[in-house]
Amino acid sequence: MMVFSVATRIAQETGLNVSLVQAIALLHDIGHTPFGHLGERCASALSGKTFKHEIMSVNIAKVDINAAYETLVGIMLHSRGMGKMVTNGDVVLEYDAVMFADKLSYVFKDIEDALSIGYLQPQNLPAEYLYLDLSTCISELVKESKKEGRISFSQCETARQFADLRSWLYINLYTQIDLGPEREQAYKEMCAVEKFLREHRDYLQVDPLTALVIMDNNEVRTMAKLALEPREKELSAVLQQPWVELYKQLEGVDLFECDLRPELFFK
Repeated sequence: MMVFSVATRIAQETGLNVSLVQAIALLHDIGHTPFGHLGERCASALSGKTFKHEIMSVNIAKVDINAAYETLVGIMLHSRGMGKMVTNGDVVLEYDAVMFADKLSYVFKDIEDALSIGYLQPQNLPAEYLYLDLSTCISELVKESKKEGRISFSQCETARQFADLRSWLYINLYTQIDLGPEREQAYKEMCAVEKFLREHRDYLQVDPLTALVIMDNNEVRTMAKLALEPREKELSAVLQQPWVELYKQLEGVDLFECDLRPELFFK
């Protein structure tokens, strides 16, 4: 919802298609695995392929929601990982608006969350954080975008400070937080759930990896408990879990590819 709010403001102030931006913003992360990017890494390790949440988001939005082609492409293009947030004007401006909204939102929200749980300490934050806030970044992005004639946030001093803050966050939070005992336990639980589903695939008739990546955190924990003593009662309980309904719609979908050829959508 934070991305939705930021993207809406950017779209309104730059004259973009607000409805398209809002649709992309609402759906951009629905393909996230349990435990966020940790689940992505787990799915990649288990499959031997690179799992990307944006591809899964497209597949869910396409199959479960029947989202429009333009929305699906915007979802696919929202992610940058650690990559630079640069644009060249070759894509629809609404797509870039959501991409920037996503980056602005998670940087400030993740710092806020990390401070609230004590993982980061205020005195250890870089100087950039003292001079930046979300509203200022949005205003400067809008100002630069109007000047450049495209969605842009790389030329002004605020953009450079934000880029430094984001880089600092990757080094000091994102690459470190998964090393803790709680995250290690979550990773073990996901592996245990996949193993449990794989070993009982003949009975359950579900693809282990597809089932795993559409679960939420609590569903993984529940499944991990069921896996400890796999009796017939527990196996029957698996098929009563909430994720099963979505699985029925996604069964057979390629987790690692999404076909966005225009000819499949337009006659």
